[in-house]
Parts: sequence; C-alpha cells; structure tokens
Amino acid sequence: MVVFLALLGLIIGSFLNVLIYRLNVPKAPKWWQGRSVCPHCQKKLLWQDNIPLVSFVALGRRCRHCKNLISWQYPLVELTTAIFFAVTGWNPVIWALESVFIVIFFSDWIYGLIPDEMILVGSFAALIYNLQFTIYNQFLISNFKFQIENLAREKITSEMLERVLRVDCELKLEKIDMDLYNSLARFAPFGIGNPEPVFASTVTIQSLRTVGQEGKHLKLVVDHFDAIAFNRGNLIGKLKAGDKIKIAYNLDLNSFNGTQNLQLKVKDIIFQNLQD
Repeated sequence: MVVFLALLGLIIGSFLNVLIYRLNVPKAPKWWQGRSVCPHCQKKLLWQDNIPLVSFVALGRRCRHCKNLISWQYPLVELTTAIFFAVTGWNPVIWALESVFIVIFFSDWIYGLIPDEMILVGSFAALIYNLQFTIYNQFLISNFKFQIENLAREKITSEMLERVLRVDCELKLEKIDMDLYNSLARFAPFGIGNPEPVFASTVTIQSLRTVGQEGKHLKLVVDHFDAIAFNRGNLIGKLKAGDKIKIAYNLDLNSFNGTQNLQLKVKDIIFQNLQD
C-alpha cells in the first residue's frame, strides 16, 4: 500500500510541477491546455520524457531537444509529494491540502508568487476536511455511545443501581462514650479509601423537630442521645415520639456555646415493621 501511494504521489507531483509553472509564468498556457513543453526551447515533451524521476535521471538532467539543464524543482516536487502521500495514507482530502501546500511553497520559493487559484482550492479543501472531521467525530461519538449502552445493559444489573449503605457493626447506645469517640478519631482523616465508621442501632424517639432553612433537617433525641438527620425534614409527618426506629449513623462531636456533647449524625432511618 505504501509503495502504491508513493507511486501515486510521484504522478500527482508531476502534475503539480505543471501547475507551479503554468500558474506563475504569464505567457504559459492554461494548466489544462496542451502537452508539457520545455521552458527553454518550448518544444513539446515526449511521453517518455514525462515519467516522474525516471526521465530526469535518464536524460541526464538535460532537455532532449535543446540540452538545457532541467531544474531540480521537478524531482524535488515529485519526491516531496510521494513522501507526503505515503506517510498520510489513504485520505484524498489530506492529499488535496498537501498538494496545495506544495504548489504554494514552491511557487513562492521559485517565483515569489502565491497563485490565487491555490488559495481558493486550499480553502475549499480545508472546508471539506473540516466537514469530514466533524462527521467522523459525530460517528465516533454515536458509535461510542451505542457500545457503552450495550455494555451497560449486559453488565449492569438493577441491584447494582440500588444505593447501598455499608454498616460496620450494630452498636448499643449505652456503649457510646467519649472514649469510643476518641478511639475512632485516631483513624482520621476519613475520606475515599478510609471511610468514616457507620454504626446501626435500634432506638426509641423521645422528641423530634425540624431545623434549618425551610425545615430541611430533622433533629431528634433518641434514648437520651441527640441525633441530626440532614435533608430528612420530610419525615416529620411520618414519625412521632415513642416510635421505635433503626438508624445508621456516624459519631459526631457537637460544639455549641462552649460545650461539647456527642451526637449521632444519621445517614439512614428504617421505621417500619420494627418489633420490640
């Protein structure tokens, strides 16, 4: 494939030499008119004189008719195009952009001019490339989304989507004191990879009320311990003093008005079908 692309690049490079000459020399024919001629004697070139690279070497870098030297531009353009095509791979839009660049570069280098035609062709090729790139990206995104959704349907179960709270152990409230809190504090700091311990206890509500803006949080006293359930104010109508509930919680040290006391930071509440 690489060899084929390189040969194709040599052929296109030969055509680019025609463009470089005819777009920059005022008296030259239009690029689509007639066969190639020697720029010195204006004699038409034979087909065997137009074989990329081969003719340059076979003729000894001289015109068959007038014996004038052939410019190094011709093999250089052909080789450059061949290398670009071989490296790029099969991508006609990129080939067009590379060809425009080669014509502009050598036109500017040899004649000090940049043909308007190449600006127009280059702009159009860049527009097509951008459109192709956008469509290709959309295809990749759609295909990626399709593959991910299929994989998710195969691998993810409904149980995996349920939020699960991990409880470290059941704990009777009479076991909670400052010694336990200080012992747990030695494992701090808590976070990802070192989660704060979660305990579970069955307790009886002594009192409850909502606190915070718009009553978003639930403040309770359970078995003589203060407890706070953030964002659970909506449960105020479902619970009452004397109810037996099961709570999952962290131990927290609450400081207020210079005093400190332990409180239960509630993470979840179960309040149905509990028995004494």
